[in-house]
Amino acid sequence: MSRSKKSTKRRANDSKRSKSVPLTPSAIGPKADNHVARPEASRPWVTALAVATIAAVATGAAQFASVATFAAPLAASLVLVAAQPEAPSAQPRAVVGGHLVAAIAAVLVTTYAPYPPLHLFLALFIAVVAMFELGLVHAPAAATVYFVTTNRMGWSFITAPLLPGLAILIVGGIAFHRARGQRYPKSWVEALRAPTPTGPTASPSAAVAR
Repeated sequence: MSRSKKSTKRRANDSKRSKSVPLTPSAIGPKADNHVARPEASRPWVTALAVATIAAVATGAAQFASVATFAAPLAASLVLVAAQPEAPSAQPRAVVGGHLVAAIAAVLVTTYAPYPPLHLFLALFIAVVAMFELGLVHAPAAATVYFVTTNRMGWSFITAPLLPGLAILIVGGIAFHRARGQRYPKSWVEALRAPTPTGPTASPSAAVAR
């Protein structure tokens, strides 16, 4: 009985000592850093200046091919490349592939499909399905479909201004991010997947999949 009483008394003393120890930062652990890192796009004027400059060069190339208005779809792609360089749809594979798929679908429809009022609908349907199936989803490419169908462009549109404009876009995006010390592209050929949501916002199906 004396041993059990001693052990009980020792545990009680240890409990009192643990309660009396002040909670210092060293006891709690490393101090949390309240500084929130600003996103890379925190200086919008830098991104806007780069986008405007590269878009102006692309517009010059488009004017040389007598289709200056095609600079609009390229400018939309350029904003995506400059502001979200790690996004799957901003990688060269998706940018170039998406616009090419869109242009090919639109030219095929305008060349061979009857009833022109349905050309835009058919071209968009084919282009979007093809982009998803090939892993080349790039939203600004929808503007290429619209441009080709409304202007009834032919196969020469792909060689000029599409390919030169895409080359200017990718080279300009690489130069812009290298000047800022950032890595772009994240991948040249491999299709990237969007990150799976985690934490409380993740859906039950995503949790089961993991």
